[in-house]
Amino acid sequence: MRLMSCASAGDDQALYELSGWLAAHGRLTELRELISTEGGLAALQAFWRTWQVGIEALRLLADAGDVDAQRQLARWLARSGDIKELRQPTG
Repeated sequence: MRLMSCASAGDDQALYELSGWLAAHGRLTELRELISTEGGLAALQAFWRTWQVGIEALRLLADAGDVDAQRQLARWLARSGDIKELRQPTG
C-alpha cells in the first residue's frame, strides 16, 4: 500500500490519511501499531478532531492519554447509558 510506505517515510499527510482510513475501516490492530510510531498519535488525533471517527478509535485515543478523547468518550458512554464502562479507567 503506497499510503503506508509514505507514512512510514514520515509523510505527515500520509500519516493523517492512513490513520483515518484505518479508523474508518475498523483496522484497530494496525491503528494501535500506527499510533505507537512517531507522529502516529498526532495524526489520529488530528483526524479524529476533524472527522469524529468511531468509538473504537476514540477509545484508543483515550487509552493513549488524550484528555479531549477521554472527555468525549465519557460523554458518549453517559449518553448511551453504559455506566459500567464509564466507571472503568481507560488504559
